[in-house]
Amino acid sequence: DPDGALDLIVGSAAARGMDGGDAGGLDEFLTVHAELAQVSGVPSAPVRLAFMLLIAAVTAVAMKIVGVLLIVSMLIIPAAAARRFAVTPEQMAALAAVLGCLAAAGGIAASLSWDTPAGPSIVSVAALLFFASLLVPPRGARPALRLE
Repeated sequence: DPDGALDLIVGSAAARGMDGGDAGGLDEFLTVHAELAQVSGVPSAPVRLAFMLLIAAVTAVAMKIVGVLLIVSMLIIPAAAARRFAVTPEQMAALAAVLGCLAAAGGIAASLSWDTPAGPSIVSVAALLFFASLLVPPRGARPALRLE
C-alpha cells in the first residue's frame, strides 16, 4: 500500500539521522549554520529542501496516526519552554526533546491514573511544563535594575 511505502521511507530516513549516520556534516551545517554551509560550498538549497520535505512527511504521517492536536502541541510547546533556558540551538533541541519525553510520560501516567484520553492528557502536561518554565528565571537572566 502507498502509505506503508511512505512510512518505510520516512522511518528509514529518521533512523538514519538518529543512529549517528554521517551526512558529511551537512545536517549540522544546514540546521544550525546555513550561511557557513553556503560559504563552505555545501549545496544548501537541495539539502534544505530535503530537510523540509522530511519534516513535512513525518508530520503528515504522525498526524494520521496520533492526531493534529498532539503533533502540533508536541512540536511547539516543548520548544517554547526550552527556548527560555537554552543558549545554543543544540541545547534548545536537546532540552525540548527531554521536555517532550517528560510531557509524554506524564500525560500517559495521568491518562492511566484518571482514565482520561492520552492525547489531551499529554498536551495538558506539556502546557503545565511550559507554564512552570515561566516561573523559573531564564538562563543567564540578570536581576532587574533598581532605580533608587
